[in-house]
Amino acid sequence: MSKEQQWLDDKADAYIIEAISASARIISHYTWRLVEQFIKGPDVLLMGLGDGVLEMRLGSTAHEITVIEGSQKVIDVMRHKMPERCAIRHALFEDCNDYEMYDTVLGTHVLEHVADPAVVLQQVHRWLKPGGRAVFTVPNAMSLHRRVGVKMGVLKTYTELSELDKAIGHRRVYTPWEFAWALYKANFKVDSLRGYMLKTVSNFQMKDYGRDVLDGLFAVSQELPYDQSASLIAFCTKEPHT
Repeated sequence: MSKEQQWLDDKADAYIIEAISASARIISHYTWRLVEQFIKGPDVLLMGLGDGVLEMRLGSTAHEITVIEGSQKVIDVMRHKMPERCAIRHALFEDCNDYEMYDTVLGTHVLEHVADPAVVLQQVHRWLKPGGRAVFTVPNAMSLHRRVGVKMGVLKTYTELSELDKAIGHRRVYTPWEFAWALYKANFKVDSLRGYMLKTVSNFQMKDYGRDVLDGLFAVSQELPYDQSASLIAFCTKEPHT
């Protein structure tokens, strides 16, 4: 096991608790609503198992699904939730050099965890077929709840990592312009960069919110400037000549 895989396993318990208790209801549910019409098949790659929501929703489609997950502990916990047609590879993204190519790659809330996002983005670009699509989501450093945290003195700056961030393996958060620049440097064509979901408090504090409240927060996030949302989402393509 590499040092990076050991680091992922060390963070796995806190990550799994957060994913099961809050992330699936507050973030992944709405991620799917945004990405489902963008996915191009038949071959789809998901970067990381996450909370399993995207894999389960994709399981009802005709797509062939591959997941690359770096933590064996996460695989052991989440495997039973995966659809039968979901092939799971235990590996770091950086080590997958066979360059099997996909029609769509979903990198949802992954870039904040990896050691070198520039290297990972270049890898994703190689995995995509010409004309293929990629979706990336990241936590927004400028979100309302982080701004509130700064005003309260809980965070010193918008980009400072909270104790929960560190516990679940976040190494960074992204301002909108940092996110756009990272994708540009990796040679992706960004078709759209948006924000989604409003938060004034943490996922944990929102875990018991009703679906009607969460639906309302999501709907309002689509009307306000995107830099106020909790998460940023970029819809990208790999131009045929690259």
